[in-house]
Amino acid sequence: MTDTQEQDRAAIRALVENYTIFGDAGDEAGFAGLFTEDAVIVTPFNRMEGLASIRTIPAMLGQMFARTLHQVTSQAVTVVGDSASGETKSYANHITVNADGTATNDMWAIRYQDAFRREDGRWKIAARTLLIDWTELKAVKPGNGITG
Repeated sequence: MTDTQEQDRAAIRALVENYTIFGDAGDEAGFAGLFTEDAVIVTPFNRMEGLASIRTIPAMLGQMFARTLHQVTSQAVTVVGDSASGETKSYANHITVNADGTATNDMWAIRYQDAFRREDGRWKIAARTLLIDWTELKAVKPGNGITG
Protein backbone atom coordinates (compact mmCIF):
# COMPACT_ATOMS: atom_id res chain seq x y z
CA MET A 1 0.00 0.00 0.00
CA THR A 2 1.36 3.43 -0.91
CA ASP A 3 1.64 6.36 1.49
CA THR A 4 -1.18 8.10 -0.39
CA GLN A 5 -3.47 5.08 -0.03
CA GLU A 6 -2.70 4.87 3.68
CA GLN A 7 -3.42 8.61 4.06
CA ASP A 8 -6.74 8.23 2.20
CA ARG A 9 -7.78 5.28 4.36
CA ALA A 10 -6.83 7.16 7.54
CA ALA A 11 -8.81 10.22 6.41
CA ILE A 12 -11.87 8.07 5.65
CA ARG A 13 -11.58 6.34 9.04
CA ALA A 14 -11.44 9.78 10.73
CA LEU A 15 -14.50 10.82 8.68
CA VAL A 16 -16.64 7.93 9.96
CA GLU A 17 -15.39 8.47 13.51
CA ASN A 18 -16.47 12.13 13.24
CA TYR A 19 -19.88 10.86 12.07
CA THR A 20 -20.26 9.16 15.45
CA ILE A 21 -18.82 12.09 17.43
CA PHE A 22 -20.98 14.78 15.80
CA GLY A 23 -24.08 12.59 15.82
CA ASP A 24 -23.73 11.75 19.53
CA ALA A 25 -22.97 15.40 20.40
CA GLY A 26 -26.02 16.73 18.52
CA ASP A 27 -23.76 18.85 16.28
CA GLU A 28 -25.91 19.32 13.16
CA ALA A 29 -23.47 21.64 11.37
CA GLY A 30 -20.47 19.38 12.00
CA PHE A 31 -22.52 16.33 11.01
CA ALA A 32 -23.75 17.91 7.77
CA GLY A 33 -20.19 18.91 6.87
CA LEU A 34 -19.27 15.24 6.57
CA PHE A 35 -21.56 14.68 3.57
CA THR A 36 -21.72 15.53 -0.11
CA GLU A 37 -24.62 17.78 -1.18
CA ASP A 38 -26.35 14.83 -2.87
CA ALA A 39 -25.68 12.29 -0.10
CA VAL A 40 -28.14 9.51 0.67
CA ILE A 41 -28.63 7.51 3.87
CA VAL A 42 -30.76 4.37 3.74
CA THR A 43 -31.82 2.56 6.91
CA PRO A 44 -34.36 -0.21 7.56
CA PHE A 45 -36.71 2.59 8.71
CA ASN A 46 -36.29 5.39 6.18
CA ARG A 47 -34.35 6.97 3.35
CA MET A 48 -32.86 10.45 3.67
CA GLU A 49 -31.60 12.36 0.65
CA GLY A 50 -29.61 15.59 0.58
CA LEU A 51 -28.05 17.71 3.30
CA ALA A 52 -31.27 19.39 4.44
CA SER A 53 -32.66 16.01 5.44
CA ILE A 54 -29.43 14.42 6.69
CA ARG A 55 -28.45 17.35 8.92
CA THR A 56 -31.53 16.65 11.10
CA ILE A 57 -30.22 13.25 12.26
CA PRO A 58 -28.37 14.47 15.40
CA ALA A 59 -31.44 16.40 16.64
CA MET A 60 -33.67 13.44 15.85
CA LEU A 61 -31.43 11.15 17.93
CA GLY A 62 -31.50 13.70 20.76
CA GLN A 63 -35.31 13.70 20.73
CA MET A 64 -35.58 9.92 20.63
CA PHE A 65 -32.98 9.00 23.25
CA ALA A 66 -31.53 10.35 26.50
CA ARG A 67 -28.04 9.59 25.17
CA THR A 68 -26.39 7.77 22.29
CA LEU A 69 -22.91 6.33 21.95
CA HIS A 70 -21.72 5.08 18.58
CA GLN A 71 -18.44 3.20 18.27
CA VAL A 72 -16.62 2.32 15.03
CA THR A 73 -15.06 -1.12 15.38
CA SER A 74 -13.57 -1.88 11.96
CA GLN A 75 -13.52 -0.70 8.39
CA ALA A 76 -12.52 -2.09 5.00
CA VAL A 77 -12.22 0.51 2.23
CA THR A 78 -11.11 0.45 -1.38
CA VAL A 79 -9.96 3.77 -2.81
CA VAL A 80 -9.94 4.45 -6.55
CA GLY A 81 -8.93 8.01 -7.35
CA ASP A 82 -11.41 10.41 -5.75
CA SER A 83 -13.95 7.69 -4.93
CA ALA A 84 -13.97 5.00 -2.31
CA SER A 85 -16.31 2.29 -1.11
CA GLY A 86 -16.38 -0.18 1.69
CA GLU A 87 -17.93 -1.43 4.86
CA THR A 88 -17.79 0.17 8.30
CA LYS A 89 -18.76 -1.91 11.32
CA SER A 90 -19.97 -0.29 14.52
CA TYR A 91 -22.07 -0.56 17.62
CA ALA A 92 -24.79 1.98 18.33
CA ASN A 93 -25.98 2.36 21.91
CA HIS A 94 -29.33 4.12 22.45
CA ILE A 95 -30.18 4.96 26.06
CA THR A 96 -33.79 5.52 27.10
CA VAL A 97 -34.74 6.61 30.61
CA ASN A 98 -38.20 5.55 31.70
CA ALA A 99 -40.63 7.55 33.86
CA ASP A 100 -39.74 5.41 36.89
CA GLY A 101 -36.03 6.26 36.54
CA THR A 102 -35.00 2.88 35.13
CA ALA A 103 -33.09 2.91 31.86
CA THR A 104 -32.46 0.63 28.91
CA ASN A 105 -29.81 0.41 26.22
CA ASP A 106 -30.98 -0.68 22.79
CA MET A 107 -27.63 -1.69 21.24
CA TRP A 108 -27.40 -2.35 17.51
CA ALA A 109 -24.58 -4.20 15.77
CA ILE A 110 -24.33 -2.27 12.50
CA ARG A 111 -22.67 -2.68 9.13
CA TYR A 112 -22.66 0.44 6.96
CA GLN A 113 -22.26 -0.08 3.23
CA ASP A 114 -20.43 3.15 2.36
CA ALA A 115 -19.57 5.25 -0.67
CA PHE A 116 -17.17 8.17 -0.25
CA ARG A 117 -16.12 10.98 -2.54
CA ARG A 118 -13.22 13.41 -2.30
CA GLU A 119 -14.39 17.00 -2.83
CA ASP A 120 -12.00 19.96 -2.67
CA GLY A 121 -9.35 17.71 -1.14
CA ARG A 122 -11.64 16.37 1.64
CA TRP A 123 -13.27 12.98 1.87
CA LYS A 124 -17.04 13.07 2.40
CA ILE A 125 -19.79 10.51 2.74
CA ALA A 126 -21.77 10.17 -0.49
CA ALA A 127 -23.98 7.25 0.57
CA ARG A 128 -24.53 5.04 3.62
CA THR A 129 -26.77 2.02 3.87
CA LEU A 130 -27.28 0.88 7.46
CA LEU A 131 -27.68 -2.86 7.98
CA ILE A 132 -28.52 -4.15 11.46
CA ASP A 133 -27.02 -7.57 12.17
CA TRP A 134 -28.56 -7.88 15.65
CA THR A 135 -29.89 -5.87 18.55
CA GLU A 136 -29.59 -6.31 22.27
CA LEU A 137 -31.93 -4.67 24.76
CA LYS A 138 -30.80 -4.57 28.37
CA ALA A 139 -31.31 -2.65 31.59
CA VAL A 140 -28.61 -0.12 32.39
CA LYS A 141 -27.92 2.30 35.21
CA PRO A 142 -27.79 5.88 33.85
CA GLY A 143 -24.92 8.07 34.98
CA ASN A 144 -23.37 11.48 34.32
CA GLY A 145 -26.60 13.43 34.42
CA ILE A 146 -28.52 11.22 31.98
CA THR A 147 -32.20 11.87 32.53
CA GLY A 148 -35.34 11.17 30.54
